[in-house]
Amino acid sequence: MLNEALRIASAIKSPPPAKVAAIAHLDQDQLRKDLNDRRTLRETERELASYPTFGTLSADTLTTASALGRLPLLEIYRDNTPPELISIASETVQNDRRLKDAIHRFCPVLELFGLDGACTTDAFVSAARAIVAWTKIQPEHRPALLLNQDIDEAAFGRLFKRWNDLLAKEAEWRRSLSAYGDQAWPTAATLRSASELLKKGKVGFAIEAMKGRTKPVHELLARMGLTAAQDPSSRLVALAGHVDALEEFESDDQASSLLGASWLGLETKFRMIEYGIRARKYLTDHAGDDIAARLMGITAQDAPRLQSFEPAAASLVREVSSRPGGLVGRSIARRSGSEERGDQDGESVSRRDDDRRDDCRAQEFCLL
Repeated sequence: MLNEALRIASAIKSPPPAKVAAIAHLDQDQLRKDLNDRRTLRETERELASYPTFGTLSADTLTTASALGRLPLLEIYRDNTPPELISIASETVQNDRRLKDAIHRFCPVLELFGLDGACTTDAFVSAARAIVAWTKIQPEHRPALLLNQDIDEAAFGRLFKRWNDLLAKEAEWRRSLSAYGDQAWPTAATLRSASELLKKGKVGFAIEAMKGRTKPVHELLARMGLTAAQDPSSRLVALAGHVDALEEFESDDQASSLLGASWLGLETKFRMIEYGIRARKYLTDHAGDDIAARLMGITAQDAPRLQSFEPAAASLVREVSSRPGGLVGRSIARRSGSEERGDQDGESVSRRDDDRRDDCRAQEFCLL
């Protein structure tokens, strides 16, 4: 073996080339790996040469192809042909464009709610739902939203029922004694005194008549249309009980404390207060406590402007409702930026705008 090496060395007439000397100093393991990689590349090039050429592709196109290859394909798309996938992608792009436009149209209303683009998408969409719900409340009823916002609803419910019952009784008595008209009822003491006289029977009543005490009773019975009634005494006692209930209600300190400035006795706007409670619950159910409270804090002067955003709000709600997953997990500024990039990716990655960033400011988006 040594003799053979010496023979070969003696046969070399010139010194080794410079490249050989340079190679001799390289890491032999790394060199072997690089040579194997080069051999694999040549084999790949020979294999690719057997296929039709796509021409010269741009770096962006190759980057896109590589990115598409890494994307996880949903199972429902695996049986679709490329044209079908393109159609699905185009529809997705159109849907995202509509969502982006809806966000763009609605964005300026955020300032009325004291919000900006840093708010979550949940808050953003809740603001839209709040406006849609609010516009369904008639303008003349909207002041009810502001009445007694922190009222004890259970206590109000009991007082409201009591008031309703009193009004029903009042209407019943007015129908029964229609001859009396709309005059204020006699005092409970007057009614009970007349009832006591009527209970004395014919003899007793005759004695009272001689004393001149029965004339007011006769006049009262005549005004009430009870002159021919079979038992006017009992009717007067029952009416006295009703008058007591009315007076007790009017002077109820607990009711006054509960309703504050809204308390006007029997003239209190109970139905408006009750409507306000229901309307606030309606808004809260649609938009949540925070957004509902923000909406109710918007001044009456801004109400026309708020009303003008109803079409944009309805459009946004429709777009979000059409998406099974809704919009969650990002600020509206980040959402708007990603939707815009999604449009570009769907049409052509070669037109990708590298200057668009996820942390774009909402104010900039709203002013686009």
